[in-house]
Amino acid sequence: MTDALTLLDLQIQQLDNLATLLSDELEAFTKRQPDAMVEIAEKKVEQLNAITALDVQLSELPNITDLKEEPAFKQKVSECDEHLAALKQQNAINASVISTSLDNVAKLKQSILALKNADTMTYNKAGKTRTQTLGTGIKA
Repeated sequence: MTDALTLLDLQIQQLDNLATLLSDELEAFTKRQPDAMVEIAEKKVEQLNAITALDVQLSELPNITDLKEEPAFKQKVSECDEHLAALKQQNAINASVISTSLDNVAKLKQSILALKNADTMTYNKAGKTRTQTLGTGIKA
């Protein structure tokens, strides 16, 4: 029983570490620090691998079915679930911020292209505007 609770405490700590990384990721994105974002992404992968490894260890405990009935074990699992819910929410926020930012960059790009080459604007299959150069001109 104590091994399982120790593993769950370690899992909660790993989830907290991941939450910190998600906060750092949002901060790095808002401060436009691409190098920091790459480093954080690598750390997130490592953290997710550690979380997965702990999950495997927990699932391989010989008395896991009996442990699931213990109140202390249930409480720790509930804490893990709460941490996971918070992580999912923070991840959704990060994804939304990044997606909105990328959309804004795409709109800005289209606006700049439209100003630069207004006479050669056309649309692609997806309905997005694009410019098309027709060459350097006609020579007779």
